Amino acid sequence: MEGYTDVTGTHQHGCENTVANCGTAPLTSIQIGMLHRFANTFISCRDNDGYAANGDFQKGILAMMRDVNIALAEGMKAMVCLLPEGEDPDSLARQLEQKRQENLSAAIEAGFEPTEEKPFPDKMPLTIQQYIVAEAQDGVLWKTKLIYDRVANDPDALADAVTEICDMLSLIKDDVKRDHYVKSCSKMMKQTPKTFKDKMALSIQKAEVKSETSGTVKLIDAETLGLSGRCRFWNDETKGLRTAWQRNLLPRSR
Repeated sequence: MEGYTDVTGTHQHGCENTVANCGTAPLTSIQIGMLHRFANTFISCRDNDGYAANGDFQKGILAMMRDVNIALAEGMKAMVCLLPEGEDPDSLARQLEQKRQENLSAAIEAGFEPTEEKPFPDKMPLTIQQYIVAEAQDGVLWKTKLIYDRVANDPDALADAVTEICDMLSLIKDDVKRDHYVKSCSKMMKQTPKTFKDKMALSIQKAEVKSETSGTVKLIDAETLGLSGRCRFWNDETKGLRTAWQRNLLPRSR
């Protein structure tokens, strides 16, 4: 989620496994790594700001698209929950709770008597947690469809879109999982799996060149982690290259 009000709002209404990175700033590999210690599935639930006047994606949607890539690179199952346009998690949580209270009041007036075994009548509106779980969808397929729907009739834009999706898929470390998405996404975009695999190999080669020019490690200031001294972390792209070699997508050049 985006802000602390979203987290406090959802916690107050029974959804306690939520966190926020405060705004639409990119989710970092360090943050997603910390989440992976507690769960294998990640659901991105950002504010749905709709679309700009020119049809471009707004910040919330763009942040969710970035979140999918970060979660995949960490090895998590990436999912998204797209809220109704104009809503954020906190506002939706309050709306759902109000509907639940109204439903309960109407049921009591109609003769329903809450008990410890059955505190609520049948067919109650969803809680915010139930809503997120029910509406969550596969992040890879969501992102692929979202991008493809905008460029399907423009060959140049389609080529760029295929490259973007292949960049995303090249982050997946598991062979079975990656092959499954290659088949699904190439079918959605009306391309062949071979086209996708060729594009993915190019993506990995570009990442290799970038890692050679930027170095294999990056230093993280102690303040970032709340520690004393300085800590070293392997560059994510380097990890990706090592995984690529293991998958035999690239020859070992050194």
